[in-house]
Amino acid sequence: MGRGRPKQGEQPPASEAPATYRSHMAEERRRACERRSAMSLSTLRSQADQQWGLALSGGGIRSATFCLGVLQALSRIPAAALPAPPGVARSGQATAAHDCLLAQFDYLSTVSGGGYVGSFFGSLFIPDRLGSPTPGGQPQTDQQAAQQAYQVFTCDPPRMREALREHLGTAGGRAEMAMAWLRENGRYLSPVSAGDTLYGAATALRAWLGMQYVLGTLLACLFLVLALAKLVYGYGLAWAYAAYGAAGAAGPGGLLPQWLRFDAGPALWCSPLWDLVALLAAAWVAPCILAFWLIYPRPSSTIGDKPDLRAALTSFSRSLGRQSGWLPAVVMAGLILLLSGVTAAVSALHDADWTRLFYVAVATSGLMLLAMIWWFGTSVGDHAVIGNHRVVLTRCLTSGLRWSGAVLFVALADTVAQGLYMNPALRVHWLSQLTLGGVMTWLVHMTQHQIKAGTSRPKLRLPLDLLFGVLGLLLAFVLCVFWDMAVLWLEWNGGIPQPGALAATLAGRLPLVSISLACALALVLIVAHYPQFLNLSTLSGLYGGRLTRAYHGASNGKRFEHASAAARSSAEPDASDHIDYAAYTRNQMAPMHLINICLNQNVDPSEQLVQRDRKGRPMVILPGMQNHPVVPNIAVDGQILHPDPALLAQSDTLTIGEWVAVSGAAVSSGMGRGTTAAKAFLLGLANVRLGRWWQSGIPAKPDDERNRLARWMRRYFPTQVYLVEELTAHFHGLRRRFHYLSDGGHFDNTGIYELLRPERQIKLIVACDCGADPAYQYHDLGVLIRLARIDFGLDLRLAEGAQAAALEDAFGSFETMRRGDRNGHCALLLNGYRPGSVPGGAPDVRIVVLKPVQVGAMPGDLCTHAADQPQFPQQTTADQFFDEAQWESYRKLGALIAERVLGAGQAHAAVLWPCLSS
Repeated sequence: MGRGRPKQGEQPPASEAPATYRSHMAEERRRACERRSAMSLSTLRSQADQQWGLALSGGGIRSATFCLGVLQALSRIPAAALPAPPGVARSGQATAAHDCLLAQFDYLSTVSGGGYVGSFFGSLFIPDRLGSPTPGGQPQTDQQAAQQAYQVFTCDPPRMREALREHLGTAGGRAEMAMAWLRENGRYLSPVSAGDTLYGAATALRAWLGMQYVLGTLLACLFLVLALAKLVYGYGLAWAYAAYGAAGAAGPGGLLPQWLRFDAGPALWCSPLWDLVALLAAAWVAPCILAFWLIYPRPSSTIGDKPDLRAALTSFSRSLGRQSGWLPAVVMAGLILLLSGVTAAVSALHDADWTRLFYVAVATSGLMLLAMIWWFGTSVGDHAVIGNHRVVLTRCLTSGLRWSGAVLFVALADTVAQGLYMNPALRVHWLSQLTLGGVMTWLVHMTQHQIKAGTSRPKLRLPLDLLFGVLGLLLAFVLCVFWDMAVLWLEWNGGIPQPGALAATLAGRLPLVSISLACALALVLIVAHYPQFLNLSTLSGLYGGRLTRAYHGASNGKRFEHASAAARSSAEPDASDHIDYAAYTRNQMAPMHLINICLNQNVDPSEQLVQRDRKGRPMVILPGMQNHPVVPNIAVDGQILHPDPALLAQSDTLTIGEWVAVSGAAVSSGMGRGTTAAKAFLLGLANVRLGRWWQSGIPAKPDDERNRLARWMRRYFPTQVYLVEELTAHFHGLRRRFHYLSDGGHFDNTGIYELLRPERQIKLIVACDCGADPAYQYHDLGVLIRLARIDFGLDLRLAEGAQAAALEDAFGSFETMRRGDRNGHCALLLNGYRPGSVPGGAPDVRIVVLKPVQVGAMPGDLCTHAADQPQFPQQTTADQFFDEAQWESYRKLGALIAERVLGAGQAHAAVLWPCLSS
């Protein structure tokens, strides 16, 4: 039998891959071969068409700094000094200075923090960006820019850049300035300390208030509509009271029954929505429950049969209640009504008050009748089948509970708001609710990394999702009370209403509430058709701007040429720091940079379990080819996206810095497989949002929604709809005009996944695994191994036998690293075998994984830093403010480990490199 159609998230076979994707992969392989030939690199491959890849993982500034040291070490290892693969002869000619091990890699795949230094490396290949002079003042060629890029990494970051002013006219001086810039911006989020911290706090406050504007105007409309509903409800009660000769009294809750008042003390001003809660329970929830038990087959039928009315009527006299359940319900309801009538007659004759029993009988009969209505209403078409009918009724019950819970929440908030507003003994100024909401938001910001990692352990040992859900509901409750009190203040003109004539009070409030609702709707419409407001109200702008200045500013020679000292501060913006996609990918001599991103999707019409578990799809920014497109080549799940030319003008054109910032959006509402409704609700309300809504220009797939109201809202109020979907963790992938993007580590944090696609034919991968892993559990690598087996059929195993024994001075295993019995081990060697590989033959791909770990013979400053910081080199990624000691320690450790594992002078080099190059 054939393999069949691949599952959602599974890589289709090469024969089924789209032609455009296969042609792009072929173009990538052609470019890699031409690049190596043009740069006259030493031969380190047994076959000319072998591709090599370098993967830099996520881990924030810690990963970026460690990977910088690794890149420096690779740039200092001459390729000619490495043992040649079997059957390859080398000439005795001297190689060029750029003919280093780093130049051997055709691909650079980055995630999150690895993208910081990876994009800095890629920006050096832009001709004349660093501004180094060329002979005769001619513009740099692609080859000259490539040579300079590799030479930059050969120098150590020097002392303060002001000491290098006399060297600005030399190529070496510019390279040192670039490295010095990186050293001085270890605190890239707060480069000027206290002043920048206040700037960041102001930005966060503005973003939070901006999001509150979108939410607040929606809540204001909700409570103004509720106020109108109260007026209508009040008029109805006034008419009922007038029929009995009662005058009634008006308050913010409408007409209040006397039993809700206290003679001594304040009244309990309950919301009229409590009546709606009772109505939903009586007319929706309870009848659905009862209607389920009215559906059952005859003894000889099955669950796939339909209830048979004729058979029920025929055998009703013999077995009442054993056929279709609605008929016995009719008889039972009639009997109850008859009994209640008899009860009323008897009580009238004997002058007894049995009215309560009468009410109970009527309510029971009404419940029976409503259950039959639900029975008939949900038994249409195929739903008449017993099994389907039960499923539909259960879904109706679920919807009823959902709506009842929502109304109950609003009713409770409205009751509390009315109580706080009306009672002087309990009255709290309504602005205090906003202050409380701000304090809760600040607390969430302080614990965002613990929420992201899920490592927080409350003393009560409650499930974390339950704790996040309670905190999110509490924050939402505070905001609802605030806006409800604001509406009450507006409705009653800031005063406390006194009970009075109902009709006059209601008529006087109606115009003011109506005009206020019109104004609130106008405020909603201001941003309704500007969804980009959602991105402006997040922290991604601050994060992306600081990241761009720190890492792309390092390669911006215009900053160094400027005479102003302010221009040499990363706190000051400079338009030349930003790099567009076309300029970044134009140089064909550069390694092909793959920027990995997670496209969040947890709503899938096909309801596939694979997608439900992953809750995200791998998205990658591909390198530009010879046509140098302005619009990036973007692939999702191995398929290139094609924007509609008619929608191209509406698409979002992001700079490389913005793409890297999206790739590093670690904490947000959508977090791939880490997405939960409770976490999204809490982080969204607190505006801890680094993700981005991206308009690609790709035509949205046909919307198969049956809810006309939802389609109408999405058409006329897209901003509010996208925000609500983000808060409730409803991400539709590519099925909407805007797509929610977040950290690539939410799908694969190693950066290796895209390099394993069989179309790329990559044989060797060197990876830095810098994710938070203090216990050396290799969680990120475990996720990669599982994804590789499911999606690509690639079995990744640790090297074994004589090969592992020859490499044991630097390479370890999962067990030895986890136990702490490392003995200098700082790397793993994985061999990958695809389906059909010859048993015992050469693997299809080899992966060298470098791990930050303390090794022997470290310099004295690293030993001192390790003694001062026991968690080094696995400090938390929450620390994004590296001081000089941290930055230098991680950079130096990365260089030491790369040299120890891959250096030509190591004892295992004679075994390692012939193995890796074959």
